[in-house]
Amino acid sequence: MKFAKIIFFVVVIALLICCCAKEPEQKAVLGKYILAGGNHHSIAALTPDTVRAWGYNLFGQMGNQEIVNCQYQPVTVNYLTGVYEVASGDFHNLALLNSGEVMAWGHNIYGQLGLGYKCESVTLPEKVPALSGIVNLDAGGYRNAAVDSLGRVYSWGSSYPGDGTMTRNIDPALLSGIGKVKQVSVGGDSFTLLLMEDGRVMSWGRNFYGTLGLGSSGDGTNQTSPQYIPGLENVTQVAAGITHSLALLKDGTVMAWGYGGHGNLGNGSRKDSPVPVKVKNLRGVVQIAAGGSSLALLESGLVKAWGIYPGDGTGKSCDTPKFVNEIDDAVAIACGMAHCLVKLGDGRVLAWGWNYKGQLGEQQGRGEYVHSPVEVKGGGRKD
Repeated sequence: MKFAKIIFFVVVIALLICCCAKEPEQKAVLGKYILAGGNHHSIAALTPDTVRAWGYNLFGQMGNQEIVNCQYQPVTVNYLTGVYEVASGDFHNLALLNSGEVMAWGHNIYGQLGLGYKCESVTLPEKVPALSGIVNLDAGGYRNAAVDSLGRVYSWGSSYPGDGTMTRNIDPALLSGIGKVKQVSVGGDSFTLLLMEDGRVMSWGRNFYGTLGLGSSGDGTNQTSPQYIPGLENVTQVAAGITHSLALLKDGTVMAWGYGGHGNLGNGSRKDSPVPVKVKNLRGVVQIAAGGSSLALLESGLVKAWGIYPGDGTGKSCDTPKFVNEIDDAVAIACGMAHCLVKLGDGRVLAWGWNYKGQLGEQQGRGEYVHSPVEVKGGGRKD
C-alpha cells in the first residue's frame, strides 16, 4: 500500500511538471529577402531585431518618425523585432515577422500600407491588422501582395488588385480561385507575378512592354486577373522588376521577359520580349533580383548583373550578364529602381548605381552614379 502511494505521488508530480513546463521559444531567424531597394531608398535586415534604412525619406521611409528629404547615413527602423524578411515599394516598406504578422510604414496616399486608411505618410511601423500567418510578401510601386501558410494570396494598394477589377483597396483582399501559391513578386509598373506550388507562374496587371509574359504587349493587353504564362514551368523563384521580369528554374538557369532596353533581359538583345527568353551565360544561380537592372546570385557566392547598372566599373549598360566587381561571398541581393544591393557573408552591405537621394550611403558622391560596389557604412554589420 505504501509503495502504491509513492508511485501515485510520483505520477502526480510528473504530470504537474509536464503541465507547468513551457515549450521552448523558437528563435527568430532571417529569411532570403533581407535587402530591399525602393525608389531611391534602401533597407536591410541585419538581424531579426535590427533593420536599417537610408536614402529618400520624404514620406517616412526610414521608419524612425523623422521626415527629411535625404537620409545619407543608415538609421535603425523603430519598433521592429523578430523580422524575417523585408520589401520595398516606391516610397513604402513592409516587414514580415517570424510570427507571420506584417508591419508597414512610409507613403500611404493610396492606402498601400494596408492599414484601412489613407494618408500622406506613416513614419513608424504599424501592424497590418488584416494579415496573419503570412509566409511570403512583396511590394512594388504602390501595391503589395502576400502569401499565407495555406498558399492563399492577399493583394492591396493601387490599381490592378487581381480580382478582375481596377479597384484600389486599402485593406488586404483575398484572391480566390487561383490554387496554391508559393511566392509573390510585385513589379514597379503595376503588375504582379505568382509562383504556383506546381512550379508554374501566373501574372496580371499592366502589360505595356510585355511584362506579363503572355505573348502580347501594349495597354490594350492589360490583365485584371491572374493568367498562366504559357510554357513556363519548373520555376523556383520569380522577380518582378520595374518593367521586366525574371524566373529562376530548377536547373539554375534564368528566363526573362518584358522591357529589353538597356539589355534588361540578358539575352544579347535590347528589344522587348512578350514571352520568356533564356538569359545567356548563367548557371548555378540560387537567387535572382530585378528592379531597374537584373542580378543573379550564384552558388559560388559570385554575383552577375546585366542591364543599366552592371556594377563592373565601366558605367555602361550590358545585354548579357557580367560579374560584379570584387564580390565572391554574397549571401543576399536586391535591386531598387536605380541602384543595386548585395549583402556579404561577413555582414557588410555593398551598393552601386545612382546615388540621387543617398540610397548608396553617406560616403558616396551625392547625386552621382557609382559604377562599382562600395560599402554602405553603418548599413552592414550590427554595430
